[in-house]
Amino acid sequence: MISPSDFYHAKILIVDDRLANVRLLEGTLRGAGYTSITATMQPQDVCELHRKNSYDLILLDLMMPGMDGFEVMEGLKAVDENGYLPVLVITAQPGHKLRALKAGAKDFISKPIDLAEVVTRVHNMLEVRLLHRQAREHSRVLQETVDRLMEAERLKKGFLSTVSHEFRTPLTSIRGGLGLLASGATGALSHDALRLVEIAERNAVRLMALINDILDLERLETGIIPLRCAPVTAESIVRRALESLPGVGRRGVVVKADEVSAMIWADADRILQVLVNLLSNAVKFSASDEVVTIGVALKDEWLEFRVTDLGRGVPAAQHLAIFERFHQVETSDAREKGGAGLGLAICKSIVEQHGGTIGVESTEGNGSTFWFRIRTARVPAPGAVTVRRASHAGRAPDPRPAPRARGLPGPQWAAPSITPNEPTMKVLIIDDDPDIRTVTRLSLSCVGGMDVIEAASGAEGVRKARKENPDVILLDMMMPAMGGVQTLALLRAQAATAMTPVIFLTADAAGSEVERLTTLGAAGVLLKPFSPDTLAADVRSLVSRRLNAGSVGRILPRRTTPHAS
Repeated sequence: MISPSDFYHAKILIVDDRLANVRLLEGTLRGAGYTSITATMQPQDVCELHRKNSYDLILLDLMMPGMDGFEVMEGLKAVDENGYLPVLVITAQPGHKLRALKAGAKDFISKPIDLAEVVTRVHNMLEVRLLHRQAREHSRVLQETVDRLMEAERLKKGFLSTVSHEFRTPLTSIRGGLGLLASGATGALSHDALRLVEIAERNAVRLMALINDILDLERLETGIIPLRCAPVTAESIVRRALESLPGVGRRGVVVKADEVSAMIWADADRILQVLVNLLSNAVKFSASDEVVTIGVALKDEWLEFRVTDLGRGVPAAQHLAIFERFHQVETSDAREKGGAGLGLAICKSIVEQHGGTIGVESTEGNGSTFWFRIRTARVPAPGAVTVRRASHAGRAPDPRPAPRARGLPGPQWAAPSITPNEPTMKVLIIDDDPDIRTVTRLSLSCVGGMDVIEAASGAEGVRKARKENPDVILLDMMMPAMGGVQTLALLRAQAATAMTPVIFLTADAAGSEVERLTTLGAAGVLLKPFSPDTLAADVRSLVSRRLNAGSVGRILPRRTTPHAS
């Protein structure tokens, strides 16, 4: 809004070569309440005065000796920085009006001067001028806000990448060391020692799940994780969800899934993450003899997934709050069941990014039905496999798919066996973290047939690669001074390692990052934390394919360990 003080304190310049006209106009405007008025009888001074004072309005006589009003306006165009030339011309020549408007004037007053008309036209022009100034100021503030948000977003992306690296790198050492102990690679352990290893591993997996939840939620809400949508069958998602839940059978909980053959347009891994989360929650809050049901049904253009349990239920007052981050249902056993209250917030973010909706139907003491809807795909479904019932034995359910890239579930790792007379493989590990190098060396050395060379930096790795000519290079992404991408470029630039398979080790679990690394020429990508047997199997697989191809210098097909959330 423009206040009266904005009008009456606006800066006005009167330009006329006749003193009587100057006094008449100045007296009229001051009488109308305007207080900031300057006058000059020298038209050649107008541009400099406007440059210094940025007037809100210039009352300009057209016909003046030495320099007429048209020349003044030409000069003002080069001086005015606001994009709005505030000139009100005064002329006695009717033919000059159109020419003055074309020259840049915003309005005109005819001589002889009508003082009431002067006041009205000045008021109208000042209103436009002040609105234009406000708009420019708002635009400037908006642009500064956008710039700050973009900078904050850039910093947040960098922060998430750093946090991911700082969490997952030590967990790789922890889980790798525990895996070596559990496999017996470092010697037999007592029953109590194995029990302690199992406890440590179970809690490391729990910590990793929490870290994944926090990072996923932040990335989803800021759009850092793009969706990779394609037609996918409901059956495949339900089947994969059931296969991701070991431990259901051991608890005696029966899981049933309705038959459906519809397709949805979605990111299959993300929808799987939602269904696994809802299903694992239902199992967690159900008694051992209670049934948990997965229902799938078509509703117009939507496919609805429903997960129903017979547990304690959710109070009606918490039906909306339960999908907020860190919220947990207030029941007597909620704390006993554990969890950070992030799973449902992640589910909500994923579903809404797909353009769908999610909700809960529940009354306290009568179980719950969590549902979400995704739009169906407009293509016919291929022959689908029906999932009717599933029962799995194993550990307690993990609330997310557990891909091989993040380590095998449980501490029962075993070192891969090798056949006699297999050639010795030379593996170069380039990583600035000494613990990662140690665990990697021990993991590969205990397999047998692998000679491990260590390098603590990208530059050292390039030198040792040229000297040792390794069969495989394990390359960390985030290293000081020279990161993984720069190191790979130098490796590819020297003849000795131009075709050597490189496996990137990264803590950034975003699918887009994995795709970027494979595009750069990685033969494989391992996401931290990874297990010793996963690492050894990937290395041996790469070298075996290389030998079978009959050409040591052949670039291997890129192998990317599946990404999950």
